[in-house]
Amino acid sequence: MALIDLYDGIAVVIDDEIHDSESGIGIIVKHLEDRNIPVVKYTELPNDEAIKHLHSASFIILDWELKPDLDLEDSEAMKVKIPGGFYEAQNLRFLGMVREISYCPIFIFTDRLVGNIKECLHESKELADMGNHPIYVESKSNVLDPQKLFLEFERWLKEQPAAYALKMVNVEIQKTEVALYKKFLGISKIWPKVFWETSKKDETNPSLDLKNFILQYIDNTMRIPEFEEGIFEDSDGKESKITGRDLQAIYQGANLLQLTCKDREYPMMGDLFLVENQGSKPVYYINIRPLCDLLRGNDPLLYCLVGKEKKAHKISTNKGHILQITSTEIIPYVGKDGPVCFDFTNLEIRKWSELQDKLVGQVLPPLSLHIQQRYSQYLHRIGLPRAPEGYFKPEKVNEGEESDC
Repeated sequence: MALIDLYDGIAVVIDDEIHDSESGIGIIVKHLEDRNIPVVKYTELPNDEAIKHLHSASFIILDWELKPDLDLEDSEAMKVKIPGGFYEAQNLRFLGMVREISYCPIFIFTDRLVGNIKECLHESKELADMGNHPIYVESKSNVLDPQKLFLEFERWLKEQPAAYALKMVNVEIQKTEVALYKKFLGISKIWPKVFWETSKKDETNPSLDLKNFILQYIDNTMRIPEFEEGIFEDSDGKESKITGRDLQAIYQGANLLQLTCKDREYPMMGDLFLVENQGSKPVYYINIRPLCDLLRGNDPLLYCLVGKEKKAHKISTNKGHILQITSTEIIPYVGKDGPVCFDFTNLEIRKWSELQDKLVGQVLPPLSLHIQQRYSQYLHRIGLPRAPEGYFKPEKVNEGEESDC
């Protein structure tokens, strides 16, 4: 798939000169419409209610210096002095609200000095908490040529591998959603009711069951996106240097959904609780009870393995795999300061209400399923006697010879 084709959907263009076909933005809009891209046009920033609907925009083009509509004659409007920082405050608030609901590309095409705008974005408090969300800033005069304009669109995606990956997956998800809708509509238009009623009879959460069915169907039937490997390299063609701290943060984000008791009112398999006792090491509890059992009753019992943090340098590994012993499971990424070692000999049955306020996250599949399966294997293990002391001591290997291991 060509990169420019990922900009499918509706473009939103905000510029007070948008209805002037000879203006810079008028020329840019014509290039978009010539490629059959639908354009929603604003001459001023949309209000808060309208901004909520921009979550599905393909991309947004913004003019930095929007002249406010003062409802005055032109000669009178010329006499009105706009307060310093007026444009910046309004634009930054708008950008912050958009970033809360969407990761769509935002392009600021302007007649002002590009450097000043970039500096304003870099120093803004509104965007400080939004993470690494680059906003592309360019002079209008540099993108009036259609080839240059669409090359800049492609360049943005090449420099933003996270947005590229999500857009590629979203294209296949949308195709699969349409296929699901058409398939089951051809069977019965009330198919959701069938799943809903069945779930109610099972006394489980019908909303959760219906969501799981839809997501599992999409995941099992969607095509694998064909990513371009070069996108995941730096613009100079070299691989990004990833630090150990980066790896910890990335894999923790992929395997642990951070939560508090305010985020969810019901338990899930993989829920992680942290009990901090003064003067002793913090204790972790992970719930391994299956979801089907948790959805029955208002205050279900949780089957929790108890664990404590372990120093990473004390863990033995082989080719990236942790060498586990029979009675424990060490889970990386989930602890505050390191991996957590859960003890299979220490299973506690606790009520949800007892631990709810200690909820710190949910260990996600496949990691949560793995520890559940490991505990099941532990319960069904066959006991074997220990090997005698010294049996596994390695023999001395002469210089130049290779070990059998």
